[in-house]
Formats: sequence, C-alpha cells, structure tokens
Amino acid sequence: MRESYGDRGWRRMRGPPPAPSLRTETMPYVRARLSDGTFHPRLMCLSYDEYNRPPGMGSPDRNAAIVNGRGSPPTRRADRPRGVDHWLLAAAAVGTAVTGGVFFDFSFVVMPGVRELPAAQGIEAMQAFDRTAVQPPLMLLMYATAVLCAVLAVRALMSWNRSTSPWILAAASAFLLAAVVITGAANVPISAAVDALDPTGADTAARWDELFTEWIRWNHARTLTSIAAAAGFLIALRTRGSTR
Repeated sequence: MRESYGDRGWRRMRGPPPAPSLRTETMPYVRARLSDGTFHPRLMCLSYDEYNRPPGMGSPDRNAAIVNGRGSPPTRRADRPRGVDHWLLAAAAVGTAVTGGVFFDFSFVVMPGVRELPAAQGIEAMQAFDRTAVQPPLMLLMYATAVLCAVLAVRALMSWNRSTSPWILAAASAFLLAAVVITGAANVPISAAVDALDPTGADTAARWDELFTEWIRWNHARTLTSIAAAAGFLIALRTRGSTR
C-alpha cells in the first residue's frame, strides 16, 4: 500500500508503487517528513511526481520518489511535554521582568515625585521606603530570582553546546549584576547614608541632593540590566521552542 497526494488530499492506493520511473530512499522516520514540516504518522511509502506532488517538495520532477520510514515515528513538537528547563526559563523571565518593573517604577515615577518634596520631607519619605523595601515581598522576589538565575547559569555552562546556553548565561549574569552587585555595592550603602541623615539638620539638603543623584543613577543601571535579563530569557525561551 502506498500514499498518494492528489487534488483531494492523501488517498490510499493498493498495489505496489510504479517501479519504472521511481527512485527509492530509506531513512529514519525523523527524516521521512515533508519539507513543510508535516509528517504522516503511519508513513511507509511516499510517491510523487510533477502532477502528483505535495506542496513545498521542490521543483517538478518526472521521477517519483519512495521514502521508506524505519524506526519509531517521532513525536510531534506540540505533543511533547515541556521539561524542567522550560519552566525554569519561564520563571526567570517573569521574575526578572517584574523586578525590572519595580526598579523602573522607582526611577521614573516614585523618586521623581520624592524629588519634588522639600529636602526634609524627601529624606523622611526615602527613609520610609528603605524600611519597607526590606520586607519579604520585594526581597523574596529579588533573591529568589537571583538564586534561579545562578542555577540556570550553571546549567547553561554544563550544556554549552545548546543554542540557548549563551542567551541564558548572558541573561542570568545581567540580573545577578543588577540584583546582587549593584544593589549590594551601590544602592544599599547609599540608602544607609540617607537613613543616617537628620531631616532637620543645617547641611542636610546638600548631602541629600548628592545621595539622591547617586541612588537614581545606580537604580537606572539596575533597571536596564534587569530588563536586558528578561529579554535574554525570552529569547532563550523562543529559541528553545523553535528547536524542540
């Protein structure tokens, strides 16, 4: 029995394929597929010519071809279960994007509003922010995402031959730079200096202006690196999905 493609689609034809003008190829099921990516799950014989040829199979050819599939038919991409790597990448993309959104909100919404306040009120407002920022929601988001990024970076190095590994490593490194290095080396010490200010002090306003400018500058850096990390994880997800 062989499969033939005509105006009405695939139809079964009994009897052996026409031998005189045929060339025969035997290959694994993974290669026994049409050029447009479709696959007949019970494909054993595919014959075509210029009048009876599936679309996308190349230029017309009077010589038909028989492709004998051997082995087990491959599972279609849509039917394959998503592995642990997929969900880790998805969680990292969400975590980095949300964290970048928090940093973005502070850089372009919250802190410009604080800047409009008198120096004493602005200092008190930022001191209040510093007290609430160390509460579990933000800290859990940042450091859980940082741990996840570290895990993904190690997994990417262990499987460097994958096309997604460079994107994963770059994205994980960018977020670790934002959440750990910049936060710990720049923003936290500046916030501690603000907490030590006396809002009613005589020389407080000038010091407040200096600390505010430094904090905003480093928060912009955290925002850009976090958004870049989210973009890198999304690209890795898309690349991985297209090669499954």
